[in-house]
Amino acid sequence: MKTAPVKPFCSRSGAPGMHWLGGGFLWGSTMRKQMDVPTGTRFGRLVVLKEMPAHTSPTGKRARRFQCKCDCGNVTTVRLDSLRSGATQSCGCLQKERQAAASTKHGMYGTPEYSVWQGMNKRCSNPNEPDFHRYGGRGINVCDRWRESFAAFFTDMGPRPSPNHTIDRIDNSKGYSPENCRWTTWTVQHRNRRDNRLLTFDGRTLCLAAWAEETGIGYNTLHGRLARGYTVEQTLTP
Repeated sequence: MKTAPVKPFCSRSGAPGMHWLGGGFLWGSTMRKQMDVPTGTRFGRLVVLKEMPAHTSPTGKRARRFQCKCDCGNVTTVRLDSLRSGATQSCGCLQKERQAAASTKHGMYGTPEYSVWQGMNKRCSNPNEPDFHRYGGRGINVCDRWRESFAAFFTDMGPRPSPNHTIDRIDNSKGYSPENCRWTTWTVQHRNRRDNRLLTFDGRTLCLAAWAEETGIGYNTLHGRLARGYTVEQTLTP
């Protein structure tokens, strides 16, 4: 038995390119089927309550959305594709719990070492950080082992020797890694800065940090004097 050819159909209820076939629309040669998502369907911690109006992107792509209730009690609206892929499994409480667990399982959240690790990662990966241009902006990064785990960072670096110590990169052209980092005092780190200034006085050439140590004048004081136009002799005179 031959079937009649499918004819193009376009009306207020059908767009160009859609065809009517046996009580349903056919788009091109493939029927567009919608997934049935009954009330009560569970995705992770989320339970479907009802379908919400679809979200339409600027390009015209529509995404189905569902109102869901989380096990914690919150109600949220989530795209169906995020539910089906597992990208969204809660109202956000699951991610918060995971972050809290990662921060507290080592018991060192808020310690000086943790703050050093956190700051190191921020200035190398967050363009909004004030010092990003001096670190991540010029290619300085954190090795995978340290970026992903504070515990690994602490295992390699150990406790900070004193409040005067901070993390220092031995080679300033390279990133943060076990083989290129150490705990040092600010004096040593100032000597290791790539923009360190050398001053020659009485036939001797030393970096500003070394002159600060020798003269007993604070590093910032020496730096400020030079910025105000002092001569080398005036700068190094107590």
